[in-house]
Amino acid sequence: MKFRKKISVSTALGLAPAMLVGLTATGASAHGSNEFPASRIYNCWHEQTKGGQLDEGCKQFIAKDPQALSEWQSVKHGDANRKHHAAVPDGYLASAKSDNYNIQQHLDDHGIPWKSTDLSQLYQNGNEIEFKWSASASHTGHISYYISKPGAVEKADKENRDVNWEDLQDIPFLVAYTHDDRSGATDDTGTGLGALYTNKAKLPNNLPHGKYVVYAVWERMLPGDSPSPLIDKEHQIFGNNGTGESFYSYSDVTL
Repeated sequence: MKFRKKISVSTALGLAPAMLVGLTATGASAHGSNEFPASRIYNCWHEQTKGGQLDEGCKQFIAKDPQALSEWQSVKHGDANRKHHAAVPDGYLASAKSDNYNIQQHLDDHGIPWKSTDLSQLYQNGNEIEFKWSASASHTGHISYYISKPGAVEKADKENRDVNWEDLQDIPFLVAYTHDDRSGATDDTGTGLGALYTNKAKLPNNLPHGKYVVYAVWERMLPGDSPSPLIDKEHQIFGNNGTGESFYSYSDVTL
């Protein structure tokens, strides 16, 4: 089953219409992580479960956190309540210091040679990029995608750390609805309720060649909640009935 849902744009909130797009989903979705560009944990889970050759970064990560991939889809806070800076401290954006931090803490290990997705050709050609969220359960909500500021990753490298909140651009380049659809269509999550949400968007103009992070925040809504576009990376405004549950995805990329 496929469906497309359009987001209405509130120009009064200062968000460009191009940032808010329709969402194509196959099956159901919500819990999960970014498939393209692959988040750190999704890449390792996919390499391990699909029988591929583990890259060096994944080998090191799994050696340090051998149980991490059992909860690949749960880099989350059940009670973030839209206060993402409080829920996810600086220094912990990759792991989100999540509910499963005890088995995933080395997602924040800057010494691990994490695999990076090369988006340079797509970006330099001015193409839209298809962002994919692989999920294992379905809920209504938003996925908001941010990219780091130019030079932020290189600066963080010199300081032997990952990027912090202040290193991300304030406004997401893409915000998309997710839909609660229990069709049971299958994907590679193996749940029978999984989904692949796909969204096409262009990255901001005039980003210089270099290393970047694409950071995604997925926040649930309850049925009947009144969604509004996201204001900035600290405040997602969805009315009064949000569940507070949020998922976080950290993808290393090159432009």
